[in-house]
Amino acid sequence: MVDKIFDSKPARFPSNSSEEYNSVIKLLDLLDKNQVKPDPKLIDKFPNTDGEVTIVDKEQFPIGKCEIQIKTLPNSDINTPKYQCELPFLSYCETSLLPVILIVVNAENERAFWMHLDREKLIDLGSKITGKSITVHIPLGNVIQRKNNSYVSKWIQIIKTYIKKKIEVDVLEGYKKKYEELSKIMENYPKPIHTIGKDNLKLLNIFIDTLNNALDGDFKSIKEVVYSSYWKISVAYTEFSDDKLSFAIIPIKYGDNDLLLREIRSMTPIIRDRMARNIISHYVENPIKTKPVEYALSLVKNETLEVIKKKHLQLICNQLVYEYLTDFFDYAQIILSIENIEPFDVQEFAEMMKVYLPIWAEEYNLFKNRPIVDSKIYFDIEEVFWHTLDKDKEIITNRAKKRFQEKKNCSCRLTYTNKAFSVSYIIESLNFLLNQKVKSFERPYPAKTFDNNSGFVWSWYNPETAFQKLSFVFKELPKVYDLFIELYFPRLSDKLKFYSNFNLLLINIKYGDDFKYFSDSPSIEMFYLKSEENIVPSTKIYLNSIDCPVKWENHSEYFEDGIVIDNIKYNLQSSSGGVIDYLYDKFTLQQYLYKYLEESLEKYFKTMTNVE
Repeated sequence: MVDKIFDSKPARFPSNSSEEYNSVIKLLDLLDKNQVKPDPKLIDKFPNTDGEVTIVDKEQFPIGKCEIQIKTLPNSDINTPKYQCELPFLSYCETSLLPVILIVVNAENERAFWMHLDREKLIDLGSKITGKSITVHIPLGNVIQRKNNSYVSKWIQIIKTYIKKKIEVDVLEGYKKKYEELSKIMENYPKPIHTIGKDNLKLLNIFIDTLNNALDGDFKSIKEVVYSSYWKISVAYTEFSDDKLSFAIIPIKYGDNDLLLREIRSMTPIIRDRMARNIISHYVENPIKTKPVEYALSLVKNETLEVIKKKHLQLICNQLVYEYLTDFFDYAQIILSIENIEPFDVQEFAEMMKVYLPIWAEEYNLFKNRPIVDSKIYFDIEEVFWHTLDKDKEIITNRAKKRFQEKKNCSCRLTYTNKAFSVSYIIESLNFLLNQKVKSFERPYPAKTFDNNSGFVWSWYNPETAFQKLSFVFKELPKVYDLFIELYFPRLSDKLKFYSNFNLLLINIKYGDDFKYFSDSPSIEMFYLKSEENIVPSTKIYLNSIDCPVKWENHSEYFEDGIVIDNIKYNLQSSSGGVIDYLYDKFTLQQYLYKYLEESLEKYFKTMTNVE
């Protein structure tokens, strides 16, 4: 991880004052609420910041969030706005996943001034601070007034540097090509009169409305992947009776004057061959006749889970970036141009990926005597490690390093075809860090150590290094998960928050030193507890610990009787346990994130009128 700038923990829970309360109320009055949707914690129940604001676009779709810290600006400082920031607050700014904006408010003059405490600013403050606080001077131009909302566009740019959506271009292109073919086929069909009656047409209307409302609302991000650049979903059916249903889902482009519902005589062989994914048939029952809403949502569920499972929606944030880059480095180190020296230099890493790796791919292609068609090379880095001798890799690497030093860059266009690593994700991640002005980073957790004397992957970690890795995964998971939900499913963020159904997660990791039998495999116990008291949700992790308040042997009694931990009464909501099989995967945090997303969305759909 990046070295800490401030040797301090974030702040404890503060007490509130009427002066700061008035400043919060005045700021709410001044903000442009057409694009800034505030949700401050007015009574200041939580430490470090006063809450969050969501920035939306002109159509009221969320762009992203930032945290705000609101303080009072006295009249004496109105022309030289500043605030004395304490060390715990600066420490919190450094570790926050969201951008933190300090806002000082002068209620009497109805003016507020803001400062984004980004990493560059924090580094500057860190080099100057000598005590427990430091004065932060705020530019006069960073003003918030009723008739001046110039700050909104600046906040939007700030938000976009912190988190980033990523949908693979080739995924979108695949869907686009498919639907263009389908559109041409449908042009040959006439627009006939329906023969199934008004009551059945009404059921189809409800089905189509539910489908489109879900994809235009709560699941808009799924539409951005599966039906990118399309306006609505239409249906063309051939059979519609009590026990039979056969229909095709046809997306309609923006600008097209097409029907949402049509009856056709038959699905042509061309449609069946090319568009099988869009053809749905039932021969025992007709679910649109019995449950049109639930059936439409079940199709949305299937699309959603498929998109999540295939990782078509991706998140770029610091935790995931550090893990992805280090795991890639560990896998490909033998052919790379940089040494295993930490911290990793971001600029050097970027040059290696953008300049050196294409050179290596070109040399590999030459070594294999493969033809180059249209100045384009297809390169699979996994093929290199599975089908190339070490001595050959060394020859190619030496040639590539020599060319890299001589600045003889790759002359061909490169297409990466490997599935295990997304080079485009790596390059965008590095650009993301460079935009944040992050110069270097360290491993988020220890690397694997391969033991040739053991036949089990468990020996790649010892208890301490396994604990360090799993601590990173489970401490960062709630933040990264909530960010993902906020970014891709903003309308569901309250329902799908990580801590929505519990506020304490206890994890006990059982990891031994010696592995001789399968029965020695490491395992994990997880207990999800909920208290009715107003507490900050948290995750606590233990290693082979008898100190874990809940024991697996008798944990079932806590479902009804509850348990008192640190003078707070909890009830056990659920528990799980098993072998830690994901510890040895590449990108463990990312993999677990998608696993948890899939489980959470699956549960959510079950709550929507029992969607199967």
